[in-house]
Amino acid sequence: MADAKHTPGPWEYSGGGIWGMSPWNARVRLADITFHRSTNGIASEANARLIAAAPDLLEAAQQTVWFIENGRELGFIPVAPSQPALDAARAAIAKALGEAT
Repeated sequence: MADAKHTPGPWEYSGGGIWGMSPWNARVRLADITFHRSTNGIASEANARLIAAAPDLLEAAQQTVWFIENGRELGFIPVAPSQPALDAARAAIAKALGEAT
C-alpha cells in the first residue's frame, strides 16, 4: 500500500474543527469547519464527521482491495465483488492519494 502523505489518523471532530496528531504527538487542528444554518441544505456536522473518518475509510478501502486481489494466494476465497465496485474502490483510493488522473 502506498505511503500516506497526509497526517495519519485517527482524526476526530470536535470544537468546530478536525483534529489529528502531529509526528511529535501533539494534537493539531487540521481543518476548521464552517457551520451553516440547517435550512440551507448543508449538513456541516455530518460533513465534519465524514472528513474526520477519511483516514479510516482510506485504510479500510486499501485493505479490502488488497484482500480481494491477494486473498486466493493466501488460501482465502473472498466473495467475488462486482468489477464496477472494485474499480470504484481503486479510483477512490487513487483520489485520496493524489494519484487520480
